[in-house]
Parts: sequence; C-alpha cells; structure tokens
Amino acid sequence: MTEPLHDTWHARDLPVLRTTVALMDGNTRPPGYQEIAGEAHVSEDETRAALLNLHRAGLIEATISNDFEDAGVLWVTNVSREALTLSGQWPSPETIADRLLITLQELAEHGSDPVEKAKARKALDALGGFSRDLLVSVAGAAAGVAMQ
Repeated sequence: MTEPLHDTWHARDLPVLRTTVALMDGNTRPPGYQEIAGEAHVSEDETRAALLNLHRAGLIEATISNDFEDAGVLWVTNVSREALTLSGQWPSPETIADRLLITLQELAEHGSDPVEKAKARKALDALGGFSRDLLVSVAGAAAGVAMQ
C-alpha cells in the first residue's frame, strides 16, 4: 500500500495563500513570487509550487510564465472569495458560529452589567440545545445575506 503524500496544504500552500491575501489587501500592485516568498518565509521554489497549486485550485489568478527556464507563477493578480475565507480575512460560517459563542461566553462571565450577563447566559443555554452543525448553518445563512 502506498503512503499518503506529504501534506503541502498546511506546511506550504496555506501560509503562502495567507501571505498573498495580506499583500494584496489595499495594495494596487500585484505581488510577485519573490515578495510573497520573503514575507511567507518560504523558499522561492516552494512559493512557486504553492502558487501553482493555488492557481490550479482556482484560489488565485496569476500571470504565468511558460518559459522553460522560468516557468510558473510570476505575479498574483487576484484572489477568490474562497481564498479570502480560507485565509481568515473573511468569515466562514464556522468562524461566525465560534465567535458568537465566544462573545456570549465572555459577556456571561465578564460582563459589567448583571442583566446583560444573565441575558448572555440565557442565550448560551438556548444555543447549547442546538447542534454545532445547525448553528453553523444559521451563521452561514446570516453571512450569506450580509455578503450579498
């Protein structure tokens, strides 16, 4: 039986994606692979391999060189909505649900107003009756309406 391939998503591709999204945020100049490599602390060859994977997956749009000596992604020109979510820059239904629960927990434990603390505790108790999947579905629906 063949062993699974090395996990490049967590080790290389996701850090390169996060760096790329961060560099593109508010920047009118597309970042090149050398700049991305430097900021991500990943070698240029590994960065180019990651960017090619991200391009193939539709997470980034890029200027690509087909030159035999210098083939690969040269500049990233755009990132997808999914890339913004995967990088953490935009919320996902899971992160919205988690943040809601964390915020209510903090209010219930550390709120300065006793009435607000009691309301937060009641909300937590009510949400505790939901499965996480249902809460994520509700958060996803709310986020979908907010992002349209």
